[in-house]
Amino acid sequence: MRVWPQTGGVPCPQCGFDPPTVSPSDAAVALRSLPRRYRELVDPDDPDPNIDVEARAATSAIAALGHDLEQVLVLDRPTLGPPSPLGPDDDLASVTTRVADLVGRQPADAWSRVGVRDGEPVTALDLLREAVHAGVHHLRIARRDFDVH
Repeated sequence: MRVWPQTGGVPCPQCGFDPPTVSPSDAAVALRSLPRRYRELVDPDDPDPNIDVEARAATSAIAALGHDLEQVLVLDRPTLGPPSPLGPDDDLASVTTRVADLVGRQPADAWSRVGVRDGEPVTALDLLREAVHAGVHHLRIARRDFDVH
């Protein structure tokens, strides 16, 4: 089971995210910006539970993909398994910071490293782009829900 569906190098039909346009440095910036972008949607006087649901879904996907990314970066062609559940201290800020920090420590050739997921090869760059896509996708859903109210 894939944690986050790849879009095959084309823009996501639901949110418009375009994976090939995202470099590792762009991904790190995007990940670091997600907690602020979700907070901007929250009205303290009238909180919308849908925003929290989407933020939690993004957090879960980014944490799982970050774990897979770490495995691909340190092991030779690892087989990636099902995602682990979020820990009690995992929130969007801690998860996105952890993955963005991991990105910043990698040499340029790290992004071509490969793991195996569902019997198919997946590169470190693919996993990183999927993590950003998860955050952006759920943010756009939350924003759409917010705009409706």
